[in-house]
Amino acid sequence: MDSLFAIVFSSLGTTIVLIVVAVFYWDRVEYFISSIMKVLSIVIHSLRKKSVQLNVQSRINLSIKRLKRFSTDLESEKISIDWIDKTQNRKAFLDDGITVLRLKKDDTNEQNFIHGTYLYVATCLLFKVKNHLNPSQKETMDLFVTSDLIRNEKNSAIDFFVENYLRPAVVDKPRKQKYLTNYKLIDEHGLFYPLLLNELNFLGKKVFTSVGKQQLNEEFDSIITFLVRASNRKLGDDFSDLEFYGKQTRLIIVIIGKRDKVDDPKRYVDFIESISKKNSIFSVYAVGDIKNKKVIDNVCNSISHSFKMINSGKSDATLNTRSGEKIRIEQYYTVLRRNEDEMVV
Repeated sequence: MDSLFAIVFSSLGTTIVLIVVAVFYWDRVEYFISSIMKVLSIVIHSLRKKSVQLNVQSRINLSIKRLKRFSTDLESEKISIDWIDKTQNRKAFLDDGITVLRLKKDDTNEQNFIHGTYLYVATCLLFKVKNHLNPSQKETMDLFVTSDLIRNEKNSAIDFFVENYLRPAVVDKPRKQKYLTNYKLIDEHGLFYPLLLNELNFLGKKVFTSVGKQQLNEEFDSIITFLVRASNRKLGDDFSDLEFYGKQTRLIIVIIGKRDKVDDPKRYVDFIESISKKNSIFSVYAVGDIKNKKVIDNVCNSISHSFKMINSGKSDATLNTRSGEKIRIEQYYTVLRRNEDEMVV
């Protein structure tokens, strides 16, 4: 009887583990299955098509999980691949919560991974606000995010992206080059994903029935200029350049790190509440060294009556010193958004 119970509970435990793995790590399971099928396809040729599909599909799904950490409102988290022949055009579209990618079965795995990742970003990432951006703004956003998602791939895959997407888009186009240079600077200072993507996402949720595209294009450029200026700050600079007031966007970056204020978090709380009441701030981005995480959390909890926490996390950031040195730190950030009923445009 004891041995019977042992077998039953052992089987139950194994089943539970398999369910947990399937639910939370399905993309990795899918990638593992594709590797097995690739080996078997040497003998069973009918498995080749499915193994390639699972390989590309799982790799794209794994890469976009990085985006989900920063922007919790992606239109679709999962992708599915349909194969097309060489006479048809690649495309992506949304179908019942899934992004369907139509890729060419004759392309290599690397090529399909690059095509699929770019199509996913162009179709799903911030698509509501991108509908209002000009072509240079939209395309450079898609190019930058895609290049970031594939940065750990093989050199051959990265080279394919550069030659087929990046270079044709920016050669002899200084405006696009400037956008990409600015995105890179903003990202190096830990503000691209936690702040820019979230703020554009908030912007995309608004209904622009009476706002022209030109005004939104100008707002986008103003946000980029503001973030470039914030990225060029030096340690010890005051906070006067960390407030942004646009027609549709109002935000403040609060750097929590000065020793005299870290020892007295209430000073940060009083500062945020004073600024937000005076200028009707919509978003607060509290950032600082990871060692100040507890202080940042306490400050954010203290203003929760007016601001809702959207997300929080860690990112790498480069800080500029007054002597011209650059310091790399692990940064902790929290994104807060003013309660909707308190917003006044």
